[in-house]
Amino acid sequence: MQALTLLPNTTSMSDIEDFVCKTLETQSRKRHQLQVLKSLLVAESYQIHEKRIYYDNISCCVTEDRTCCVCKKKIGESAFARYPNDVIVHYFCCKDRRQLPT
Repeated sequence: MQALTLLPNTTSMSDIEDFVCKTLETQSRKRHQLQVLKSLLVAESYQIHEKRIYYDNISCCVTEDRTCCVCKKKIGESAFARYPNDVIVHYFCCKDRRQLPT
């Protein structure tokens, strides 16, 4: 709109009508795309938040008899890692968090 104030007074609207219409359509399309993107990102954020709440509420009991599935030693009071399939290992035995121990 600021560009319109820079035009000479002799310029008629019919001369710039196509330009103004295309510009407004482009801006409207960009805004719509950004609104859709924002909505998708908000939905993804909610899904991640729900997953985190779910996994934070899962508890496991490590007794003195529980052994590490990798080194076969007792977990005791050592730091440990828990895989989604309830496998418990010493924290230092957890080489790759994405690869489940066999």
